[in-house]
Amino acid sequence: MRFCGEGSGQGKSKSFPVAHSLLEFPSKPSTVLRFIRPSVFFNLGTVIRTGRALMHAVVFGNVTAIIQRMYSRRSLYQSKWRDLKDFIALHQMPKELKQRMQDYFQTMWSLNHGIDVYERPQDDG
Repeated sequence: MRFCGEGSGQGKSKSFPVAHSLLEFPSKPSTVLRFIRPSVFFNLGTVIRTGRALMHAVVFGNVTAIIQRMYSRRSLYQSKWRDLKDFIALHQMPKELKQRMQDYFQTMWSLNHGIDVYERPQDDG
């Protein structure tokens, strides 16, 4: 293996290893690492750490959004259930009708997850 700066006749200069062919390229990992500047490892490490941090942020952000949506739906269910019970108590419904209305509400909620299928979407534009 030849060193750059040797035999060039330019006096003393820094010499560093230069691989001229694949056969001359060192096979030991520790020797290979000497050919690469340490700043490359720092930059690569920084990029990897930043990528991992972004991945964690995406995952935790999605989990937070899912939990928030779950609490929102639960709150909506409890609010509508309370409204139904208040309506039934206000109008003094018979026990059989009361049971049918509550069963209907729970069945429709479990099928549609609180989304009114007959409601027309509103355009804001």
